Amino acid sequence: MSLATILCFASLVFVLFQVDPYEAPMVAFVFFYVSVFFAIMGTSSLVTFLVLWARSRESEAMFQLVRTSFRVSILVAILTTSLLYLQAKALLSLWNMIILGVFLLCVFILWYTQRARTAKQSIDSSFSP
Repeated sequence: MSLATILCFASLVFVLFQVDPYEAPMVAFVFFYVSVFFAIMGTSSLVTFLVLWARSRESEAMFQLVRTSFRVSILVAILTTSLLYLQAKALLSLWNMIILGVFLLCVFILWYTQRARTAKQSIDSSFSP
């Protein structure tokens, strides 16, 4: 994961220093936003994985920590990249941030309720004869 994150930051630095935003075609902006997305996703997945690993129990498998960190990092990267795009197009306002925040809150609530429901079902199935 760390090597991929370093490569994503290298591509971001390449795009930042080689592309002139005033004369660049639309493809250059697509490369910029894609490289920003992957750089943020890689960084936040590493940070989230390290936090989860420090707080994990011994019985929790490593792939579960990686899966959770990728899920959270994808949401963080989508939110950050969309805010950056809206700011670049001069469309970012307080209302957009509130709508994106409510959307992110709903996704987290749905994720945690589904996770709790799955855990309860696995506990119930282990006690049934």
